[in-house]
Amino acid sequence: MDLLGAGLKQPELTLPFEDNVIWNFTGGPHNAWRDSPPWAAIDFAPQLAESGCAKSTDWIVAPASGVISRIEDGVLAQNLEK
Repeated sequence: MDLLGAGLKQPELTLPFEDNVIWNFTGGPHNAWRDSPPWAAIDFAPQLAESGCAKSTDWIVAPASGVISRIEDGVLAQNLEK
């Protein structure tokens, strides 16, 4: 059984930051869903005036064109199919 299909291609992705805006790498790689592999995520945060965790009003941008299919606290799913 071919789950992925012969014509499946990895979409071209970019880091989701506006041009000339500095974000800091804060952790990862780590798994995306609970405690099981594969590694699927790395963490970034905008520069803050104080250290530690704080809310930010800085925007991220989509890594590719697509449709937002789900959004919750801290989770956003984007459908990249054309």
